[in-house]
Amino acid sequence: MKKKGKLNRQYPKLAKEFHPVLNGEIRPKDVDINTKIRHWWKCPKKYCQASYQATVRQRVSEEVICPTCEKRAQERALNKIKKDPLFVEWEETKKNINTIDKYIVEFLNEDFSHTRKMSGGRKVKRALMNIENDLKEFRNKTMELKKAKYN
Repeated sequence: MKKKGKLNRQYPKLAKEFHPVLNGEIRPKDVDINTKIRHWWKCPKKYCQASYQATVRQRVSEEVICPTCEKRAQERALNKIKKDPLFVEWEETKKNINTIDKYIVEFLNEDFSHTRKMSGGRKVKRALMNIENDLKEFRNKTMELKKAKYN
């Protein structure tokens, strides 16, 4: 059973968000709560005060909220996730995997005419050995730099 009545009687808190200027002559006491007409609403938060359109039903069900505040909340949530140490570690791993993938693709695309035909598995093993050697070289150089810095 649908509720009947006017916005100002059924939802007085919501009626305070009804935009006083953009809706023209229409006031909350004139708006039926079952109307499908989109009206202008004003965000109640003092720091926001954004205007947006929605039907009364969308506002009652909170299907539509202030888009500016919703965007801010999403940005805050994303920033919180980005600061999570697990996310940072995952991002680094993802970057390393992408680098390794590129290295393998480059290696597999190399011209092997100077060698006998190699199976795909052997090519990958060779690529991985090259990566391992590069990593060892990098570690050794890093250790040398650290020793030089502290000596």
